[in-house]
Amino acid sequence: MSAQPEFAATPKIWPGLPATADTSLGVSAPTAFVTLGTAGSKGSKLHRIVMNQVATIATATVINLFMSDGSVYHLFETVNIPAFTVTTTNQQDFTKIFDRSYPDIDIQATWSLRATVTTTSGQSAIKILAFVGDI
Repeated sequence: MSAQPEFAATPKIWPGLPATADTSLGVSAPTAFVTLGTAGSKGSKLHRIVMNQVATIATATVINLFMSDGSVYHLFETVNIPAFTVTTTNQQDFTKIFDRSYPDIDIQATWSLRATVTTTSGQSAIKILAFVGDI
C-alpha cells in the first residue's frame, strides 16, 4: 500500500460487444464472454461504464459484468436490458440502458473486466464502453 495517493496516469477506453450468448447463465464460470480490458501493471481505476443498444433485441436479456484474474470470475454488476426495436429513426436512449460512474473501484494488476450476454436475442446488440485509467 502506497503512503501517497495514486492517480490514473493513462486514460483508456475498453470497448466490447458480447457477440455470443452465454445461455448457461454461469455466474462463476461463464462459457462465452468478451474481455473489455486488462488492468495495467500497477492496476487500473474504473471510472465509468456506458452501454448502448446497437441492434434490435426481441426478448429481454441481461448483461453480466465480471472481474476476473483469468481463471476465477467474480460477478461485479448485472444489467437488465429490455426488448427494443432499433431502426434508423428509433434509437434507444443510452441513459435508459446503463450509464454508471464508479468513484472508488480499482482493478487489481493483470485482472480484467469481462462481459456476457444471456440470450441469443442480445448477441451483438449491446455496445459496452468502460472508461478506465492505468495507475
